[in-house]
Parts: sequence; C-alpha cells; structure tokens
Amino acid sequence: MDNELRYDHVKKRWVSVAPGRAMRPSDFPISKIGATLSNSADTCPFCEGREEYTPEEIDAVRKPHSAANGPGWLARVIPNKFSAFDTDGTFEPEQKGFLKSAYGFGRHEVVVETPQHNQELYELTPEHILSVLQLERARYLALSADKRFKYIHIYKNSGMYAGASLLHSHSQIVALPFENTENYGLPEYYQREGRCAVCDLLADDPDGRRLIHQGKHFAIVCPYASRFAYDAWIVPLKHQEHFGDMDDVQAQELAVLIKTYLRAMMDCLEKPSFNTVITTAPINAPYREGYHWFMEITPKLLVPAALEMGTGVFVNFAAPEAAARMLRESFIKCM
Repeated sequence: MDNELRYDHVKKRWVSVAPGRAMRPSDFPISKIGATLSNSADTCPFCEGREEYTPEEIDAVRKPHSAANGPGWLARVIPNKFSAFDTDGTFEPEQKGFLKSAYGFGRHEVVVETPQHNQELYELTPEHILSVLQLERARYLALSADKRFKYIHIYKNSGMYAGASLLHSHSQIVALPFENTENYGLPEYYQREGRCAVCDLLADDPDGRRLIHQGKHFAIVCPYASRFAYDAWIVPLKHQEHFGDMDDVQAQELAVLIKTYLRAMMDCLEKPSFNTVITTAPINAPYREGYHWFMEITPKLLVPAALEMGTGVFVNFAAPEAAARMLRESFIKCM
C-alpha cells in the first residue's frame, strides 16, 4: 500500500499512514525500559564523509571550493530517505462512505545541523546556528512557492523521548497539502478581539513573572497556559505572520538566543529530551489575520497520559511562573 492520508472525522484531523516505515513492537525504542539510541559515528549516515548514504542534497552551507554531496559542509538539507509523504501528485481527498482519504502527497526534508556526530545544537557557535536558520528560512520560502502546499512545519526531535531516531543533531521540514488546524485559535482570537493573541500574551505580563529574557527583537516566555512543564516560546517582538518574514538581523539574535536558552534549559533540567516547533501562518490559503510566528521549545519530562489523549486537557505540574523563574536564573548564568 502506498503512503496515504486518512481523515479522522472524530478528531477532525488528517493522519499519515506510511507502511514503508512499518515497525514491529520491538522496533519502538521507548517501549523498552532503559533503552537508548545506539547510532554510532561509524554507521551514521549524517556524518561528514558518509554523504553517499543519503539522498542528494537540496541545499547546503559549504566551505569554499567544496563540492555538493561531498565533505566540506557546515549544514545541509536532504530529502528524508524514509519519508511519510510522496512528492509527486496532488492532494485530492476522496470519500467512500465514512472513509475519507487522499494520496500521501507532501514533502519531507532533513536539515543536518552539523558534520560532527556528537555535537549538539547548543554546542555550535551562534554563527553556525545562524547558518542552520538561514537554510531553514530558504527552504521555507522555496517550498512556499509551490502552490500545492498549505503549511510548512519545521521541527526538531532531540533525544529518544522526544521522538528522535538518530543521535546526530538534525531538524526536519515537512510541507503539508492542508492547513494546520492546531493554530486556528490565532485567527479566531483576532476575529473576536481585534488583536493578536501572541502580542496580547506578551503584553499581559506587566511584572514579567513569565518572562525568561527579552532582547531587542525577541522575547523568551513561559506561556500562561503551558501544556507541558517548562515549555518556553521564543517570540518575535515585531508582529510577523511567517517564519519566512524573519530578516538577517533578527536571525542573528535568534541564533544567540537558541544557543543560550538550550544550554540554560539543559543545565536547569539535567539534559532532557526536547522538541522544538516553529508555529507559523498557513501559505497559499485564503488570508486570515491574526497569525504570529514563534518557536516553541518543549522538554519531554513526562509522557502524555490517558487524560491528555482522551480529552485534550493537559496537566502541567510546573506552574509557568515558577518555571520561568528557574529558567531565567539558568539563562542569566549562561549569558
């Protein structure tokens, strides 16, 4: 069976069914107590000098005179070899009785953030992280030009409990043929209140209880209704809808903040697995005002349980105000 998108009428969302990535129960590392990722530099396809084991690169930041698909790169973008989506075709949902499905159209890319196997994102220089951000922005803009795509999802899984399958530091980009309904609260809030929900989130904290750091172009905050313990957002102070709207001056500051904040979080929380997600506006879709892009950084300290799965109500055992205080102190030490 080919990759397929299936619609869940109960939860009102699309699900990717990817048989090409079939896994047996024993293949799921989180199912085994005490399991760890066992990827070594000798077999890692993302390490410099092993470019032949990956698909041909789409883009890269390279040293002068180095050739594509060979050594000499700082960061590179490649197609995901085990993509849950197929790049050919179109998104044309069909309904047969209750069952609604579509061809598994989409784009899945990997951003290899460093040529070094045991180097984490927060151990890179700000200049190196800036190169990664510029690659991601370039891919965001390039994929946005394809009118078949409606949302660009940029994310990172770091550590086994965050969903990582390889140790080598990398992030991923998925271009979807439908909008991300998780973000619909933003235009709905704007239509109801006439203001941006994210801008209001920043403004409605006059004593800075949930503020970790404020720079010239970005603030780092623990959001008022954090779903996860020690969840933090890096938010542009300027109202911007799309990640692709970020300019080079902003990107330079963001690179420094990513490095400093991740170091602070790892020190404060004893090196947890974590996810980063860039929330942004839809593309190639009817315009709705109220979107404001931001980066969410979520340490994985607990596995979501039955209450979260069954109701969507998340229980956060660390108040955002207390989390911000601890993370702020750690951030100051890492500056």
